Amino acid sequence: HGLPAPSPELRAELEQSPLAALLAELLQLDPVEYDRIDKQNPRRVVRAVEICRLTGQTASSLRRQRESSGPRPHAGVVLDLPSDYLKARVKERTDRMVCMELVDELAGLDGKVLSRTAGQTLGLEIARDWRAGRLGRAEAVAAMVARTWQYARRQRTWFRGAAEFSPHPVGVDESPAAVAEAILARFRA
Repeated sequence: HGLPAPSPELRAELEQSPLAALLAELLQLDPVEYDRIDKQNPRRVVRAVEICRLTGQTASSLRRQRESSGPRPHAGVVLDLPSDYLKARVKERTDRMVCMELVDELAGLDGKVLSRTAGQTLGLEIARDWRAGRLGRAEAVAAMVARTWQYARRQRTWFRGAAEFSPHPVGVDESPAAVAEAILARFRA
């Protein structure tokens, strides 16, 4: 009861359509999914319409089939580090990117058409505002850190709700080898 693989051609076509047109099509094809879906998230709307067009079935019925077919196979382990530690790592990483002249690298992107995914890169608009002089360095770095941390929190929330992933608490001083061995021991048990 799997979902169809994405179709690059169909997806490219759908991504060119205005969100309002995609929502209208989804309402026609799958009113249940239309009521459930995040209507502000073009990626999800595109995927729902793509599923309907590729299969001739509703995305909502395929989702129900998938959910009713029992537990999903185990997909992996999520390393669960303390929030304070992760937040500090986000700040360090952002500082490193800024020191590596991220803003100068953006100059090469001026005037280029980016894919929807590349155009949504975390911090891209902030870095462009900094480069254009609309933000100072400290302001831009703080905004990038805040945006990245928001994204990291959303990821953590999503993984907590995904039954096919099991959390593995990690101490900040644990070596990668010790973490790997502990995870392997869980699977051997």
